[in-house]
Amino acid sequence: MRMLDCSYRVRDLEKSMKKSKWLPIALCALLAVACGNETPGEDNNGTTQSNNGTTGGKKKPPVSTVDTDMDGLTDVEEAELGSDPNNPDTDGDGLNDGLEVEIGTDPTKADTDGDGRDDKQEIDQNTDPTVADELCDTIEGKASAVKKPVDIIIVVDNSGSMTGEAAAIRTNLNGSLGTILDQSGIDYRVIMVARYGNSGTSICIAPPLGQSDCTAGSPGKNAKYAHCNKSIASRNALSKLEDTYSEGCEEPWGLNLRPEAFKSFLAITDDNERMEAQSFDDFLMTHPEQFGTVAQRNYTFHSIVGLAENTPATAPWPASSPFVDGRCMPGSVNNGSVYQDLSILTGGLRFPICKNDNFDKIFEALAADVIARSAIPCSYASEAEDVDLSKAIATYTPGDGGAVVRFPFVQDEASCTASGGYYVLEDAITLCPSSCEIVDADEAGEVKFEVGCGDKCGNGVIDFGENCDDGNTQSYDGCSQECIIELG
Repeated sequence: MRMLDCSYRVRDLEKSMKKSKWLPIALCALLAVACGNETPGEDNNGTTQSNNGTTGGKKKPPVSTVDTDMDGLTDVEEAELGSDPNNPDTDGDGLNDGLEVEIGTDPTKADTDGDGRDDKQEIDQNTDPTVADELCDTIEGKASAVKKPVDIIIVVDNSGSMTGEAAAIRTNLNGSLGTILDQSGIDYRVIMVARYGNSGTSICIAPPLGQSDCTAGSPGKNAKYAHCNKSIASRNALSKLEDTYSEGCEEPWGLNLRPEAFKSFLAITDDNERMEAQSFDDFLMTHPEQFGTVAQRNYTFHSIVGLAENTPATAPWPASSPFVDGRCMPGSVNNGSVYQDLSILTGGLRFPICKNDNFDKIFEALAADVIARSAIPCSYASEAEDVDLSKAIATYTPGDGGAVVRFPFVQDEASCTASGGYYVLEDAITLCPSSCEIVDADEAGEVKFEVGCGDKCGNGVIDFGENCDDGNTQSYDGCSQECIIELG
């Protein structure tokens, strides 16, 4: 008995394709394989059927109908096309040879139109595999890596023992921190929380970073600098940060933060803090839109406190180093244990405050850390308009001259596998972790993304993969926002 009516063969799918988006490739392949060599009057095992439905003896099919690999093309047709009669997918692009003939692609070429994207990839993304896609942009090299904005919150102890440190801050913040950050090209903002003034233990940051010339009665504000004018005592810096987050000074520091920015704190004091480190972290976690979550914090906490020096004395203690019990002398009151705890918790750096004549080196190290943290690993942006990043041709050329590697597109990070690929996140191309690891480890290697143009739906022309195009991307007018005919 015939188990499948193969009168509806692969060739008959064309009418259905014209009425809807691309049918799943698996369905087409299934029909081709299921029907195989079958011809009218013959069942799936080659047994001849009589007019009354009885089964006669076995017979060998004519040579012209033999389809060895059951791809919907006879061996004779495959010989004419140059495809492999023993391989249903000669070019290895994921499309059955018979289906390729039906849709007009070349079964011997994985990329029929030579635009760098395989035929199946084009069908999956509703682009025409027979017409080379228009290239709208090319992104090359690691220099194009996306840089995340950074907000830097600096809180300074204004107690009487901080005169030398306050002078070092006023002297070095512009040159050693501001200049380096400007040269890096990152989008940064410094928010100072300290008593405003230009003498003693007060803080005023002059232009170009600051707004005030330090003779005015208030610090002022610009796009890169804001100042919460609040006096900070020896042991209440964290408490004052909590108090002035949204009120308590003319420019509450929390209201000057940007949700999209990474947050980098810096506490400068020769003493300790009454509040526990965990309590301050708990406070920040009540604002996940700014500081992230416990699982993935969006901030780091650096400290210039009274802990003992590293070797050399100007070198920071990294978060990987254990808690430092000793304190530097002279110039410290306490080793700043609470601040150390926060730095270790969040991956921050710890510096000895006693070396205030070397604040320039400290600020340079902090600037380098800020720049490093601003880079989103293996993420690349396009400056072109109307592009479809999901249609990029992503390639990596090893620095040692090895074979070029091509990264496939995946829907999101959760879809990444050990074989790698790329996905689109926040209008940027981002490599999967395994691909990123390879690229990041190769300083001489290069990545290249040839980016396809955006969706043509709405241009008034029925392009490949569209059922209609009425010149707009609105639904409920007979043609949907995805250019599919609406019924009813």
